[in-house]
This record gives sequence, C-alpha cells and structure tokens, in this order.
Amino acid sequence: MLSANQVVALTYKDPFPQDSYNDIISQSHRSEAKLLQGYVSRYKEKINTLFFSYNAEKSQIMKDADTILEKMSFSLKEIQDKNLSSENATEIMQSIVTDLKTLNSRMKVYLEQQKEIHEKEILRQKLQYIQVGTRISKILDSLINTLTQTLIKKETLSKKEKKIVQSLLNIRTENNKIKDFSSTNFWSKEEMKSYFQNIIQNIRNEILLIKKLSL
Repeated sequence: MLSANQVVALTYKDPFPQDSYNDIISQSHRSEAKLLQGYVSRYKEKINTLFFSYNAEKSQIMKDADTILEKMSFSLKEIQDKNLSSENATEIMQSIVTDLKTLNSRMKVYLEQQKEIHEKEILRQKLQYIQVGTRISKILDSLINTLTQTLIKKETLSKKEKKIVQSLLNIRTENNKIKDFSSTNFWSKEEMKSYFQNIIQNIRNEILLIKKLSL
C-alpha cells in the first residue's frame, strides 16, 4: 500500500523564478500552459471519480495528490498571466510533465489497490446475503408448494383465491431473484443492500396480502 509520504515525495516544488525578463514568454508557451492546465484539471477529476467509485471518504493520499495537482495548475496559470522568460516557462512545464508521469504511475498502483479492496469487500458481503437468502428461499419454496397443493385441489377458485395465486406467482418471481443473487453483479455495498432489501419487502407485502385474503 502506498503511503501519503510516497505520493508527496515528488520533485515538483512549484518553482517560479522571475529574475530574468529577457526572451519574454511567447504566445505559444501560454497556449501550451493552458492546454497542460486543462489536462491537469481533467486528470484530477478522473482520479477522484475513480477513487470515489471505491470509497465514500477521501484518503490522505488522495488529498496529497489533489494538493500537488492544484499547485501544478496554479503555476500553469501563472505562466499564462505573468511575463516570464521562455526559458523559465519551459523549465516549469517540463518539471510538471515529469512529475505528472511520476504521480500517474503511483496513482495507478494506489487506485488498483483500492479497486481490489473494494471488490473483496463486495464479495464478502455478497456471500453473507447468499447465506441468508438460501435459508429464506427454502422457506419460500415450502410456502409456495404448500399453498399451491391446497389450491390445485379445488375445482374452482374464488376471487380471493385467484389473488392468492397471483401473490404466490409474485413471491416465486422474487424468490428467483434470491436464487440468482450469486450471479447478479453489484457495483457497491449500498446497491447490493438496496436490491436485497427490496426483494424482502416485496415478499413481505405479498405474504401479508395472502394472510389478509385467507381470513
């Protein structure tokens, strides 16, 4: 696992010498600085989007990376706004490009680690739901079978009984979702929890309706 110090330990020091005003920066340098600043901004957004797809709270490593990128962006803005020499502007931009490559290599490793941790946690929780779901599914199979056997013995069904049949069909549909839970893909623990709770709530509503119709 990368430490915060490893991310911070880049060569980029936000250098901004202004002791020479010979060879004033050209418009092409300003354009290059603007393009590079746009790239830095998009890169910052991209790594944060990836990170938050795996985590709810920002880590210190991500905060440190943000700080580095913000300093880069600030210096690139300065190149566009101030009368630096072409030599100084080129030196700063080359330093930023070098440090971006270093940061990117480290962030790739870090974000891959976060992805692996996230996927393991998803799998761990999924197995818990599968264990609970297996027990619930067996109970539902028994309930459906018992009530179905009672109803098929009747030559005709009342309106209430027909509604019970529909409820049993609905329960079977939800029960199949439980049985297929292991093959269903989830991106987050929250998505998985919501999906499972929705199934249970739908089943509960149908059972309550069957009880009401059976009175």
